[in-house]
Amino acid sequence: MFCYILLLNYKAPSGAPPDPSVIDVAPTTATCKWNSLPCEEQNGPIRLYEVQVEELTTVTRKLYYKFVNLTPFTEYTWSVQAKNDVGYGPRTTGISFTTNKTGKVV
Repeated sequence: MFCYILLLNYKAPSGAPPDPSVIDVAPTTATCKWNSLPCEEQNGPIRLYEVQVEELTTVTRKLYYKFVNLTPFTEYTWSVQAKNDVGYGPRTTGISFTTNKTGKVV
């Protein structure tokens, strides 16, 4: 998506990334995704997304992230926020998921 933005009032993103969800869960990994911000909430080009699960924080330029090295059968809460050249926008509400138990699925 391309957004044309008049940069007279340049500021941090005004919205959180929409539609955050967990799309895949395994014993030690989970993949989460979200959609890009609507143009009117970007307030400038989005440079990256900061993704957080518990105390781990990382950044990506993609609209998804795969958490690795998680503990099996454990509940986690994750969130994401967008960043442009001015700063970070609001973080999404935390989304919870539980990793699968270790072992063979029969």
